[in-house]
Amino acid sequence: MKYNRMPLEFIGVTQDYDNTRHFGVDLGWNSNYGGPTAPIYAVNDGRVIFKGYNDSAGNYIGIETMEDDIKLIHRYLHMREPSPLNVNDTVTRGATIGNMGSTGNSTGPHLHYELWKCPKNYTFNWADRAKYTVNPLLYTYLFYDQVSNNKDVIRVLGTDLLRKRDKTKDQALVEEEYLRCRKDPNGDILGYIDFGLYDILEIKEAAGYTWIKVDTNKWFAKTEKVTVYKKEQSDNNQDNNNNGDQNNPIPNNYKKFIAKADGVYYITLKKDDVVYYKDS
Repeated sequence: MKYNRMPLEFIGVTQDYDNTRHFGVDLGWNSNYGGPTAPIYAVNDGRVIFKGYNDSAGNYIGIETMEDDIKLIHRYLHMREPSPLNVNDTVTRGATIGNMGSTGNSTGPHLHYELWKCPKNYTFNWADRAKYTVNPLLYTYLFYDQVSNNKDVIRVLGTDLLRKRDKTKDQALVEEEYLRCRKDPNGDILGYIDFGLYDILEIKEAAGYTWIKVDTNKWFAKTEKVTVYKKEQSDNNQDNNNNGDQNNPIPNNYKKFIAKADGVYYITLKKDDVVYYKDS
């Protein structure tokens, strides 16, 4: 499944999670990143399961994401105005769902963000918050295009480096959850590497692992869920007639042989001599 992405461009934690009295994290605003009405983004793909207003939460919305046998409910409070989304609308990770505000029981503009980790068939009940809420900072991550002043926020790296399959390059497919990305083999941990396909810049062996470099100072270890695709060599022994000398094109259905050195190849050839032949 996709990693949960933080719901704001700037992540500044103004109040921590506490499952006895504060069941989410409060995220403040920054003048360089949208100010007090900064856009709020969907943390993951999902479906709107409720929205509304009350004197405590102000304008709020809840979105569920299914993960195997677990249901994740993302709850966003104190929004400036009602979300433009409606119940049963589907959303994609990173889509704008509203704006930060200070509605309800709030002393200033901020986003109260909760993460509920529930059984697959669970039906939301606000009274269960102490039972099912978890610390969002342990399950929601900072991506390459987001910033934070909080050292406890975990990063997901590599989203900006994802590639399509290119058979002319060595590439690595990452399907491992929570695979650590490091500054160098066995060096400082930078965060987790995102799922997807990466161009391989270098491979080396160190401390019993095969390490793969995909960017400056970004390395991860090969595991059973990391597949390395070697680039496919082109066949220089076969060409179409468009690849020959314009004055002497290769006839259709013929193959090309290039001598790699002086020698006798059934006939005597010089280095780089070219012979076109047809299988019998």
